[in-house]
Amino acid sequence: LNKNNKLLIKSKELTDIITKEKFLQKLISYGINLQQLILRGSTSLEEHLNQHNEVDIMLDTLNVSGCTTTCQCLYMGVPIITNKGNSMLMRHGEQFLKIIQLEDWIANSADDYIEIVKKQTQNIQNLQLIKNTLRQKVLNSSMGNGEVFAKQFEILLKSIK
Repeated sequence: LNKNNKLLIKSKELTDIITKEKFLQKLISYGINLQQLILRGSTSLEEHLNQHNEVDIMLDTLNVSGCTTTCQCLYMGVPIITNKGNSMLMRHGEQFLKIIQLEDWIANSADDYIEIVKKQTQNIQNLQLIKNTLRQKVLNSSMGNGEVFAKQFEILLKSIK
């Protein structure tokens, strides 16, 4: 993180004070500056969605990509950096980003992931443009529009011989 960035980590486990303290100590041991860290536990769905207004970019987990969380982020105008997956559990984010044509946010390796983070956090104007148009892209795609999904699914079924 550069000095202007903050890292928000949200998990229901962080609602427990002991777990939160142990997690904080682990992050401190990695040299994370606590002034740049925001830890949150469980919230209501409304609070959860509203908290997306505090986030510029979501970092997908490395072993299993998000599904519902990813869709919520994209709908709320928060782009996500994800990894190219080699199993169904690892391909959710990749597929969602392909649907809305954000392929350059998909990493092929851990090093690539870091490079994408650097690139996307340095171009603030492009990031703001993406954030401003993301919800409409979702709503116009098969992710957010049932008619589009049905038509694409119909075409797929007709192509099966």
